Parts: sequence; structure tokens; C-alpha cells
Amino acid sequence: NGDVFDLYNFFSKDNQGNLELVSDLDLDEEGNLWMVATISGMYKLNSNTGIVENYDIGGGFLRFQEDHNGSTWLTNLNSGIYILNSDQGSIKQFILPIEKIERAAGYGIAEDKNGNLWIGYTNMLAIINAERNSIRLIGKKDGLSTNIPYEFTEDPKGNVWISSISREAKSISLSEKKIFTLGRDQGFSGSTRNVVLDPLQRIWIVDNDTVFVFDPASNQLKKIPTGAAFRTT
Repeated sequence: NGDVFDLYNFFSKDNQGNLELVSDLDLDEEGNLWMVATISGMYKLNSNTGIVENYDIGGGFLRFQEDHNGSTWLTNLNSGIYILNSDQGSIKQFILPIEKIERAAGYGIAEDKNGNLWIGYTNMLAIINAERNSIRLIGKKDGLSTNIPYEFTEDPKGNVWISSISREAKSISLSEKKIFTLGRDQGFSGSTRNVVLDPLQRIWIVDNDTVFVFDPASNQLKKIPTGAAFRTT
């Protein structure tokens, strides 16, 4: 109800005095809060008991995703992709073909409703489907120009929108094998810093100083400058 605020302080500075940062967090089905810290690895917090478990898997981890089989995947800024076995407290690296051709820096990771894992590399995406034992790479030669894709958002039609520091807004439809782009011709300018879906299935695209609202039903894009008066419609 807003009257109670619990503070958990279990992070510290490293030997060089760098502060610990939480780069990703999520709740599991049992109500435990999982989080990734940039220096000391992964944590699980039981908010009922206050007990914190630390998985000392090293530093550099940015995002994590539990797939439909219960496996936890993590992206690492220095060495790509890892899979965590939380029961055993062990972690192993998952090598993708892309890591042979460019710096293995993993950014965003998410699972779509069809069980595909979307993984963001510096200038390319990797899509993994464990059931079909398939790995698909999508990059510039496929018409996807992106830079540091760090988050993925699936809309009701199954299109996956990419948050990155690139110009334009892009989504990918695997079923139609198409890349959809919102650019200057459609009235979009800036980068796609974040994508949010509202109850009306409109797509809100956030940049540093501007918010865009895209309605797939009417194929219309609306620009809302920061500081503008918001009203409910």
C-alpha cells in the first residue's frame, strides 16, 4: 500500500572502487526476485525471509532470461552467452557462430511466445530454437541495421520490436520473414530506447526526449514531445 519500504543493501565496491550496478531483475513463479549485478554475478532474494543467495558467476553480465524449459540464459558484455544451472550453482558458456566473426559481446535476451530466444549482439541478432536445434543470424546483409540491441518486445501479432541505440524503429516478423521499419518517411526520428505495449495494443516507442505512439491497426504514428500534456483517450 506504499507505507512499507524495504531496503536491501548487499552490494559493495570492487577492489578498484567501482560501484556495483543491477543491470536486470525479474520475479519467478515462487515470488523470488532474481537480479544480475555487473561485478559479483547473480542473486536470488526471498522477500518473505530476507534471505539472499549469491551465484558467484563472475562479472560483465547484463541481461538474463528463463526459457520455457526452466533454463536461465545470460548475456555477457565480454564473452557472449551463458546458461546457468541454479540447482547446481554451475554455469557454462554457449558458443554461437557469430562469436567467430565479431567481438562476443551479448546484450539483450528474450523469449517469444513460440519458444525462440532472441539475443542481441553488437550489430546482429541471433535467434535460437532449442527444440528445432536451429540458430538463425540476422544482420545488415538481411536488411537489419542495428547497433547494440539490448531489449526485445513482442506485440500481439508476434512481431518482435528491437530496442537499441540505432536510428529508426524496427520489428521483425519470423512468420512473414519481414523486417518492418519506422523511419523519417513515416515521421519517426531518433532511436528506439524502449518499447511498451498498452491495453489498446498500441506501441509506445521512447527516445531520449520524445515519445512516439504507433497504432498497427490504422498504421498511424503520433509524436509526443517530452513535457507535452498527456491526456487519457
